[in-house]
Amino acid sequence: MRRTSICLAVVAVLLVNTARGQMPLPSGEYILPGSQPTLSPTPPAPPQTQADLVPQPDPMAGAAENVWSQPQEYIPSPTPEPALREANGLGPCCERTGEGYCCPRDWYFVQGIRVMNHPKPRGVSIGQRGAIVEAYNGITYVDVYRQNTNLNTRCAVFEPSGGYEGTVGHYLGRDSDNRDQYIEFTYYGLHAWQGGAVTVADEDAIAQSTTLWPNSDRLSGSEALLSGNLFSAFNAGVGGFNRADRQEINYASEWNNFELNLRIAPRDRRDRLILEPSGRWRREGQDNCRVSWLGGVRGISLDENFRFYSTGHHLFFNGATVEEYDVSGLYDVRSRNDMIGLQFGAEVTKRYGLATCGMRAKGAVFVNFADHFSHIRTLGANSDPLCTVADFDVEGLPRSRNVAGLAEFGFLASYQLRPNIVAHAAYDLMWISGLVLAPEQIQAQPIAPTAINTGGTLLMQSVTLGLEINW
Repeated sequence: MRRTSICLAVVAVLLVNTARGQMPLPSGEYILPGSQPTLSPTPPAPPQTQADLVPQPDPMAGAAENVWSQPQEYIPSPTPEPALREANGLGPCCERTGEGYCCPRDWYFVQGIRVMNHPKPRGVSIGQRGAIVEAYNGITYVDVYRQNTNLNTRCAVFEPSGGYEGTVGHYLGRDSDNRDQYIEFTYYGLHAWQGGAVTVADEDAIAQSTTLWPNSDRLSGSEALLSGNLFSAFNAGVGGFNRADRQEINYASEWNNFELNLRIAPRDRRDRLILEPSGRWRREGQDNCRVSWLGGVRGISLDENFRFYSTGHHLFFNGATVEEYDVSGLYDVRSRNDMIGLQFGAEVTKRYGLATCGMRAKGAVFVNFADHFSHIRTLGANSDPLCTVADFDVEGLPRSRNVAGLAEFGFLASYQLRPNIVAHAAYDLMWISGLVLAPEQIQAQPIAPTAINTGGTLLMQSVTLGLEINW
């Protein structure tokens, strides 16, 4: 009897120890493989839920540290049942970012400041300075007349211009390939650049019938003309623009951009559950690298104005008296580029906790509805004895429908300030061709312009700082 009682006691002890080793952990109690947090005393087990069906740990593995490591092949459900979330006090979204595998942002609004740099146009000679200098002809030094360019279209320098940028996006849903789709509208613009340059005559040009100044042979032996030494790309017989005392250029440009895109982005990696030292579970999104694609419609408006103005004061001695008169010339060009077309792009981002960085690229093909209005006029030429062209006032409005192209590449970064607030920064480099630029429409002919130059190209840089609010 005593031996039987001892045997039964031994069997009872073994059964108790076995049952204790196979006791299930609280529901949802798993961590990322490799992490080893220290647990506080195990709270009372909640009512049995679906989490009790999770495979049980080896009773000997991690027993000394009171940690159960999640099996690598186990993947939590992307849509946890309400009972499981309630049992562990978990929400469907990442507590740090407010997003996650189950919580793509529904609406997002990004606004900020974009600072853009407008490059110089192609160099077109407009103003020239005339002078009579000595030159060696191989035998001796002789006087010769020379003109050197002192004013061209690249003399107008632009400072970087700040403008507004805003994006509004909305979540459409998940497609059959488990990718999130968004529709978004982007506008940036209100950029305005303005620059100019001025040059003045540095000496008086005294033209007589025996001098080398252009068209001096039109004077008789006793006549003389005192004027400035500034000339232009126009023929010397065109008054107003030649023999001037002052020449000035002004260049202005305005830019606006519109985009309507469909963005397709892969889902984030599945969320993980983190056990805090206090024994509390929390949901957290994982770091990931992903490639998103976009395509849609893009429109760009580029309006420019280039103005060349020349003035002079002449003294003409006709052999008996001196006559004074003023001359002037105006060349005003206003160009418009209204482009509409399709664009495609890609964006590669890498997430590190609350920070994200990456790069993006876009390409677009447009139909450019372009034109330029040119107005040319001279005053005082009828009084200039060296002029061969009378005063004129002409206008022209050539139009064009041409193809334009765009390529854009940039770097971007963001940081999560709050679950629904994100700070953004970006640098972009954009090349666009097929433009009608105002300075490149100068034709230097005393007739109404009929040609249009659609070969303009710009290489623009921009820096953007913005703030995103999503919900």
